[in-house]
Formats: sequence, C-alpha cells, structure tokens
Amino acid sequence: MKNMMPTLYFNDNLNYWVKLVPKSLSVLVIIDKNVLSQVSESIKLLSVDNIVHTILVDATERKKSMETCESILSKMIEWKLDRSVFVVAIGGGITTDLSGFISTIYKRGLHFGFVPTTLLAQVDASIGGKNGVNFANNKNMVGTINQPEWVFISPKYLVTLKERDLHSGLAEMLKTFILFDADMYKEAVLLFSNKVNIDNVNNDNSINDIDYSKVLKFIKKSAEYKSEVIKRDEFETGERRVLNLGHTFAHAIEMESSFSHGEAVSVGIIIVAEIAVKKKMSSLSFLEMLKKDFKNCGLPISWPSGIKKENLKKHILNDKKVNRNQIHLILPCGLEDVKDVLLPISEIL
Repeated sequence: MKNMMPTLYFNDNLNYWVKLVPKSLSVLVIIDKNVLSQVSESIKLLSVDNIVHTILVDATERKKSMETCESILSKMIEWKLDRSVFVVAIGGGITTDLSGFISTIYKRGLHFGFVPTTLLAQVDASIGGKNGVNFANNKNMVGTINQPEWVFISPKYLVTLKERDLHSGLAEMLKTFILFDADMYKEAVLLFSNKVNIDNVNNDNSINDIDYSKVLKFIKKSAEYKSEVIKRDEFETGERRVLNLGHTFAHAIEMESSFSHGEAVSVGIIIVAEIAVKKKMSSLSFLEMLKKDFKNCGLPISWPSGIKKENLKKHILNDKKVNRNQIHLILPCGLEDVKDVLLPISEIL
C-alpha cells in the first residue's frame, strides 16, 4: 500500500512540534546528542501529557549502522514499548534516517515524526521516506521507504551550525534548484556567495551571518519541490531518479574521504556535468558556471587528493541503482534541464 506523504510544518516556535505528537502515548525521542540543549525545553513540555523515553545517538556515518540499530531496539524491548509508541527523531539526516528505519522494522511498524535540525535534513534528508543505515562500508545499503507522519522545520535550529555543516544542505539545495528552478538557483548563489569558506572547516561562523528571512524561503521552496516529486513517484520508478543528481559519485567519495555528504554531492554534480560535456549533451560554459558558482558558495569542485580511483569504482559497482550492469545517471545539461541516461556501468567506470 502506498504511504501518504507527510505534512510539512514551518514555524519559528521551536516547541511547536510538541503539539503534533498525539497525547497520552508513550513517546520515544531519538536525539542527536549535539542538539540536546536546543530541545530540552520541548522534551519537558512533551512530558506533561506523555510518557517520554529518550535515546541519545552519536550522529556519525560510522555509527549509522546495524550495531546502533540493535542497541536502540534492545532498549525499546527492555522498556516494553508496544506498537502504540510514537517515535520522534531530532537531529540531522543521520538521525532521521536511522530513526525512520527503526520505526519501520520495530514490531512491523510504528508511527513517527521528524524534527530536522540541520540544513541538509530540512531541505533533503528528512523528506522522501528513505530510511536506512550503512552496511559493510556501503552507503545506505540496508533500508526502507516509509513516510513519517509529519516533518517540522524551523530555521532557528540552524543558528548553531558551523560553516562546514552548512555546506551539506547548501549543496542539496542548489541541486534541487538546478533541477526545478533557475531563478531560485541564481538567488541562492547570490545569497550564499562568499559567505562560507571550504578552507575554513573549523570556523564557528553560523547561519546567522546570512539573511534569516531569505533562508526560510529557500528551505521551504526546496522542501516543497522534493515533496511534490515524491508524491508522484514515491518508490523511484521514474521521475524521482532526478533527485539522485551527482549522488552515484558522491556516495563513493563520501565513503572514501572525510567529506560531508553535501561536499561529496557538490563534487558529484561537477563530475556528471563534465560527463554531460564529454557526451556533447551540455556546454562547457554551463560546466564552468557551475564550478564558479559552487566555488563562490564555499563548495568543493574536486575530490580530495589521496582517494584511489579503484576504491571509488568499488563503491560505484555496489551502488543501489546498478541494475544488470547498467545505471541511470542524471546528467545536467542546463538549469531546469537534466537528462536521465541509462549507461553501461563499464562506461561510467
């Protein structure tokens, strides 16, 4: 049976999501330990009408694993949580992916909601119903497609983001606008240009350095575009494939380097844009525009030195989208102009 799409809520009140949780239920809140201080007041309010259990997670790619799932599932069994428990995930994409997967498999399914606290999660990771974990050093190899009841989005969660955290969401946002909205792409590049610095990965500059009201507009538009695509193709049989722009290479780079997801996506988009030029499906001027725009926004345009191509090839061969030695590659030919091309995996390698 097809899942219903979640309702997206946008609100400046950081406690608003508490109203979305059914009252008089047991609630399991899975929280990225880095954002606990931001949500402590909300948890207290939630406890007024519900029995609340909390689990803190270390939201790293290494901990996005079956071992972490087993640890959480063991606690749920120990607490005797039944199928009426409502799960709330608070954190970035790793936390929402992990929590959505657990909610899907525990006692064959629980209701759940997401409170994404990073730009990446707000514009991409928390929307679409893809849940899962890494396995055997392969990105998101084990997972499900199952929708949350709701997603609550507030830019106020982003005030503590460091510059490098911003990159992940920015790359996914630009990806969405390349696909669907040339004007929003140009506006976003103008807003974010020279505001973040890829070379200053430990910088404490936050999203407060950027116009707050404008950021909300971009988040909302990006989330809505993705949501509309998924309404039409939830299980990725056609149109939804375009959302994978740059991701075949990005996942390989991410698993072989210290790049964040968004930094890897940025490089992945440049790689497929180069392929589009080589296949005479795009112009060199469009490729150079992307490189200039990404660089001005603080995003990388090449993978880190030291990565062995053979290791990248290994990950690409194990990509979930490979089917009968072929893979759908999304090639950007211009703004609002991408082509879904089925290529032999040998050609890509």
